[in-house]
Amino acid sequence: MTVKKICINLIIMFMIVNYSYAEEINDGLLVYYPFENTVIDLSGNAWQ
Repeated sequence: MTVKKICINLIIMFMIVNYSYAEEINDGLLVYYPFENTVIDLSGNAWQ
């Protein structure tokens, strides 16, 4: 599994399980989870 696939899988999981915790979703491409303090986009990049 590549890092990109892992990140995409995490996005899908978070969107299904923790959707109500997402503070901001922009066009479904950028998701910010305040409990993770991490921004993940579909390019496979993650910032702490």
